[in-house]
Amino acid sequence: MNELLILTNSYDATTDVLLDRLHEASVFRLNFDQITKYSLRFNRDGFYISDPTGRTVSSKTVRKAYWRKPFNAENEEPEICTKYVDAEMRYVLTEMVNLLWSEQKLVLVEPFAERRTGKLLQLRHAQGLFAIPEYEVVLNEEPCTSAAVVKSLSNELVSDRVLYTTKVRTDDLDLRYPWFVEQYIAASHDVTVVFVREQLFAFSLERDFLKKTIDWRQCISPEQKWTRHSLPSCLSTAIIAYMRALKLDYSRFDFLLDEQQRYWFCEVNPNGQFAWLELSGEQGLLDAVIQEISPTSELHPIPNCHPLELATQTSSPSLLKKETEIPV
Repeated sequence: MNELLILTNSYDATTDVLLDRLHEASVFRLNFDQITKYSLRFNRDGFYISDPTGRTVSSKTVRKAYWRKPFNAENEEPEICTKYVDAEMRYVLTEMVNLLWSEQKLVLVEPFAERRTGKLLQLRHAQGLFAIPEYEVVLNEEPCTSAAVVKSLSNELVSDRVLYTTKVRTDDLDLRYPWFVEQYIAASHDVTVVFVREQLFAFSLERDFLKKTIDWRQCISPEQKWTRHSLPSCLSTAIIAYMRALKLDYSRFDFLLDEQQRYWFCEVNPNGQFAWLELSGEQGLLDAVIQEISPTSELHPIPNCHPLELATQTSSPSLLKKETEIPV
């Protein structure tokens, strides 16, 4: 059987939207926040999983695996999912992914890609391709500019609150704490671009909320309208070149568009949300994602091969024999 395994959580609305369009396909949804409700076995033959309804999947029946958001919140049942159980099952899930990765079954999203493509490295690699604001991380050092914005690198909560992008005077910052400081860009629009294996889907949002905040995420509402945006060909070419350099098949780019029609690179999220941009599916973005993850469509493994896969490809039987011989 050719199945799609989606690794996610029970409150992932994006997966809900995708499942509505995959209703005729064979899909197994693994919600990590409810992992103790599943039955699982992992041995020399691979893994086997059964969900609370009795549906099953195994490493042998999976044709494609799609990494969504299994780890983006704490488990909802702390009395059952202890810290130890959570850590053990995170390890097991990571090994499941490693197995599927080595067998070239992972599609579209590379798990943990943000560990090798963090925000600071992204900005460094963006030089020469995009306009990028001046930036620096400081700790016990005076920032080089007096007026700027501060952002969170880790997205860690501060007393249960999110640190949104905030315009500040750097004189007011407590330098005993680390700060990611970036040049303020006076922009008219936010532009987000979803890259789906060489296809680009761009949307823009007018920044009419600047009297309240400079971060659109603080103004999310049904009235917030993202509209399809036409990119200049030079920017499209730069985005494709950037993604090829990073060896990624999926990402969501964030830009700021100023009054001079310059696009300022902010960051790229290797597993950014996308379904909210076009829930109707009229712009083709949802169809493009479905085409990549459907178990019945052509298989395009993620560009970065797993080290175990690489070892298998480069090691000849004779070399392995020599390496494993025991001297007598």
